Amino acid sequence: MVATRYGKSVAAIITIGSLGLGVAVNADELHGRWVMGRILETYHRLGGHAFFGDAITDELDAARGGKYQHFERDTSIFWHPQVAEGVAHQVGGLIRGKWSQYSWERGHLGYPLTDEQPTRKPGRFNHFEGGSVYWKSQDPQAHVIQGNIRDMWASQDWEMGSLGFPMTDEQTTPNVFGKYNHFEGGSIYWSPGTNAHIVKGAIRNYWSKLGWENSRFGFPTSNEYPAHLNAIQQDFENQKLQWVPFRSELLPLYEEGDGSYVKNYTLIEKSERWTAEAIAQEIITHFNRYFTFSGCPDKIAVGQECELNATDLVNSPVKFVKAPVRVTNISSTGFSLLSLEGHPGGAGRTITFNFGTILKNGKPYISLDICAWGPTGGASKLGPINSAVVAGMSWLIFKENIMRRIVGSDTTYITRDKDSGERSSALRDGDDIVFSDEAGPEISEKARELDYVPLFPVGTPEEEIRDAIINGNLPATGYQLNE
Repeated sequence: MVATRYGKSVAAIITIGSLGLGVAVNADELHGRWVMGRILETYHRLGGHAFFGDAITDELDAARGGKYQHFERDTSIFWHPQVAEGVAHQVGGLIRGKWSQYSWERGHLGYPLTDEQPTRKPGRFNHFEGGSVYWKSQDPQAHVIQGNIRDMWASQDWEMGSLGFPMTDEQTTPNVFGKYNHFEGGSIYWSPGTNAHIVKGAIRNYWSKLGWENSRFGFPTSNEYPAHLNAIQQDFENQKLQWVPFRSELLPLYEEGDGSYVKNYTLIEKSERWTAEAIAQEIITHFNRYFTFSGCPDKIAVGQECELNATDLVNSPVKFVKAPVRVTNISSTGFSLLSLEGHPGGAGRTITFNFGTILKNGKPYISLDICAWGPTGGASKLGPINSAVVAGMSWLIFKENIMRRIVGSDTTYITRDKDSGERSSALRDGDDIVFSDEAGPEISEKARELDYVPLFPVGTPEEEIRDAIINGNLPATGYQLNE
């Protein structure tokens, strides 16, 4: 039996209707201290003395006209007539401890909207007027999550999503412009100008290594999304970050033969941002920004067929020809093309473009190696795919397009060669290589002056081609340059 203010029955209820009020209420009960009203209702609803034990305080006034009472088993009941439809709710354990750090109901979290509930993974939570407090089983503390960050987390299915449980309270970023929570599987960052976005995996690791929102990237402005060739990309205020999966496919092996050639070019010094694989991905996903000739899609893929120089210049004295090719291979460091029927250089010739790393004057540089080979019998013209001299012009332009335009790229790539940390001893020594852009300066200067790459009749000696380019005695047939 439990003592009540109206007798000794636990179920004692008086009907105030006998007093003319017409409302049924529970009698107050003594459990160490008097427990009454809506707090008593919740006390019984959740298991009574077996769950709460005795009250260790009287019912006390809470903020904004509410009430609360603490109980001996590390739990409390809070009530406000205008919150949660007037139902009192229990808060306990580490969740109550965390809520108390935020000034109980007087803080921005306000009153509880739920009792403490089990999560779908082992853990507990309470929702409050101004946010939620979540606790993962076995963790030493619970964590606050609120506002737009909580909304984004909820949209990912709370703790059941890829982010899992929160591992921090909502924190202010070091630059004081934003907020964030870290989770088991990533983070959510918010700022007034960008809203809340998830950052996770390799993109989060790279962003954090460079300084989070204080890096050159700034705050995220999107969640991650699929990009070309199974890459994953995310937009930030100032740049994009793209994780690139390693592609194990190799480019075809070079074969010596008639009309075959190898060209080597030095590009830029290797850096945190630019490595061989990073430049390869930039080219593959923005092909027309860099390649010498137009006609292929911006994003190339294996199996694509395209006609280089598919558009002629109106009223031009030069006849621009079409050169059909197929993309046959894409590796992590480059790509290869195969000439098709109707190509001026003949069908069946392979040309590979491979980016690597060399040591030059003791420093690592990105290199570009271009190799061309294959049958020559079907050629109608000599050009970049079957003449080493014309190739020298053509691929110097490709190299200079990269050097000039890559500074305008809006993407940083997260590639395997950034993680591998190549040892200097393992790099190719570039000091012993005669680079194609260092040989034949007359050809290089003339290439910079032309707006097209000339094609020569089959059988024209290479020296004659060289002299014609240097002296400006060029045939009026060629490839249109990609401007």
